[in-house]
Amino acid sequence: MPSAGKGVVALLLAALVLPACGGGDDGDGGDRVSREDYAQQVSEVCADVERELSELGNADPETSAEVTDLFDDVIAKSRAALSRLKALERPSGDADETADRFVETLEREFEAEALPALEDLGDAIRSGNREAAANAAERLARLENTESGRLARELGADACAT
Repeated sequence: MPSAGKGVVALLLAALVLPACGGGDDGDGGDRVSREDYAQQVSEVCADVERELSELGNADPETSAEVTDLFDDVIAKSRAALSRLKALERPSGDADETADRFVETLEREFEAEALPALEDLGDAIRSGNREAAANAAERLARLENTESGRLARELGADACAT
């Protein structure tokens, strides 16, 4: 892959670290986790995702098929992170409502913004359309300051609030 394409892939991986994080499930109403434990669990998943995406960032795709595989891996890891976090038991008290909003917002941001931009970036790189790739990469970069990031900070899940 040309070096410009590698730079776009690196940008995409960096932009997806935050959108790949999210959180909780209402559970069965039994003993619930504390806000601090919930935040720690969410942060651990986000740290795992960041590590996994960094490993993908070290890939050196040279063919269109390898680029396609890389984008498929990023999407799969992002969806897996959302699933993992949605399965976490929600905290009790006011943090439960914040966790609900966090999960809903994160999923909406991923589906409505990150995923379409990621798919557009992959298509642009595969077709060699630099202008479209730059546009999609810019859309991904704008995802850095999101509502889900604000909610992550409010919950104390700092690893997801970068």
